[in-house]
Amino acid sequence: MRMNATPLRRLVSIITSSCAALLAACGGGGYGGGGGGTGACGAYTSCTPTVSISTAAGTVSGVVTLTAAATAAGTYTVSSVQFKVDGTAVGAADTTSPYRYDWDSTAVADGAHQITAVVTDSGAQTATSAAVALTVSNNGTFAVTLAANQLFPVPVTSATGSGTITVNKISGVASGSVTLVGITPTGVELGDAYAGARSAAVVMLTQDAVNANMWNVPASTTLSAQQLTDLAAGKFYVLVRSAAWPNGELRAQLLPAGIVVRFAALTGDQEVPPVSTPGTGQIAATVDAAGLHAAVHIHVAGVSGTGATGAELATGALGVAGTTLAALTVDASDANHYLNEAVALTATDVTNFNGGLWYGNVTSAAHVAGELRGQLADPVTLTKLQTDIFTPICSVCHTGVGAGLPGSQNLTNGHTYASVVDVTSIEDPTLKRINRFDPDNSYLVRKIEGVGIAAGTVRMPANGPPYLSAAQIAEVRSWVAAGAKND
Repeated sequence: MRMNATPLRRLVSIITSSCAALLAACGGGGYGGGGGGTGACGAYTSCTPTVSISTAAGTVSGVVTLTAAATAAGTYTVSSVQFKVDGTAVGAADTTSPYRYDWDSTAVADGAHQITAVVTDSGAQTATSAAVALTVSNNGTFAVTLAANQLFPVPVTSATGSGTITVNKISGVASGSVTLVGITPTGVELGDAYAGARSAAVVMLTQDAVNANMWNVPASTTLSAQQLTDLAAGKFYVLVRSAAWPNGELRAQLLPAGIVVRFAALTGDQEVPPVSTPGTGQIAATVDAAGLHAAVHIHVAGVSGTGATGAELATGALGVAGTTLAALTVDASDANHYLNEAVALTATDVTNFNGGLWYGNVTSAAHVAGELRGQLADPVTLTKLQTDIFTPICSVCHTGVGAGLPGSQNLTNGHTYASVVDVTSIEDPTLKRINRFDPDNSYLVRKIEGVGIAAGTVRMPANGPPYLSAAQIAEVRSWVAAGAKND
């Protein structure tokens, strides 16, 4: 039987036209491929659109611009890009390149969040980008640990305090409280100044109605834009005043991440060579390592003659005469206060600071090279003193064995703290062996310095000289001045 050729030709033509149309829709050019759009697609090449987030991962606050890059395949075009936070759409879909959305991150809680983008093309096909993690940080939370050694002169007190202050970085709304132990305050306040400086009270905290030892930030407290800038620079602090210490008995600087504050007592025995002086002092340094910036304040009292003639921030190890890093200028309203709040740093300067190689130096007419010095190193711990001094040198005689000295004073590992801190001296009952925060009136300090000790007694160690070095004595004094902690 013979088939009619005309219908067969028509069928082939219909099939060929349909295939060509399908290929063209995906960018093909007939049987040979190629053509417009981004190329052919079909069994082996996807026509699905693509999208990727171009916003960098990191920590954000306030309004964040989310951005994405999107493309369609073949002859399709991009219709829209929808941004999502943790899978929930934010804002309207963007229909115009470049694709972006200004997202208010205050709408979510602080912490980690996943950002994605969904692209839709003209063929109603969709694709979702890989997620980008953003850490939202709109509320700065500051742990408060109140201490006396952030003030000068350092109050002699056993009072302590702690708490938490939270400030929204965008709105400025502040909240939180501190709880005090061993003190009846006349006022608790927030101030706006670098460590070593002070301001008028910015906010007065109020006593809690239930817990008399708790003091709260008032509910209506909102910081200004300038105050938020100062807070981010490490300038805000909590101050507790008392009748005994009206200028402050306890203080704590509120420190954002990346801002470090160190304090050091200034003494004559840290000078090279050591200086005998009635003077005392304190240096406070606030360091922003990322911003390569430091603010430094020095306070002094009792400097020889007519007082200090100058002050500087210097670089050098304890016991070594270093080089000037920055000069400080005298406060126009206080001749015993020197400051420089605009110290520009290099990466090497920051490394030296982290390594304990910064110190403050104060000169006088009687001691032109320096009368007072204080090393800005990490706080000296009892563990370090035990390893470096008490165990190898002192515990040879102060063994803890015997009814009288030296054995009854136990300076062996694990017993030193209980044997000396707040313990009355046998040789001079008017003094404690270690009077916390007060090295000058600590009998153990006097013994290792050989000054102000009981008649008929000798400087320690008894088998000296050689005695402890100036650097070793400075470490003991630093530990006592910081409160002689059992650390």
